[in-house]
Amino acid sequence: MAVTSDRDKILYARSFVEQAAQVGAIDAGARARMLWELDARLARLGAPASAGAPDGGGAYDPGASAPSADPPAGAYAGTSVAASVAPPPPPAEPAGARLWSLIASEITVHGLAYLGVLLLFAAT
Repeated sequence: MAVTSDRDKILYARSFVEQAAQVGAIDAGARARMLWELDARLARLGAPASAGAPDGGGAYDPGASAPSADPPAGAYAGTSVAASVAPPPPPAEPAGARLWSLIASEITVHGLAYLGVLLLFAAT
């Protein structure tokens, strides 16, 4: 099994993001956000300048394009706060339904136990 370094995984992800942007699977804002995040992770790894990631503009140079502390201007322009909030949890089950399910499970367990005892004595 081949071991792949984190740098290779990040470079592969960069090329995947570029291809997705070329075919129109993601918009320019999503592309910018993902590339900014990948560049930040690559810079934290301290990847050498000869990383050679295809970014549409030549070889990748982490020293020249190291991301700043903030994403590029306009990277989050098309997003809304509502899109980043998790959906609310499903509504709680009514108390009557929960009580009925508990009673039904108890009756089932005890019924099977009595059936087992009946079959035991019927077989002897």
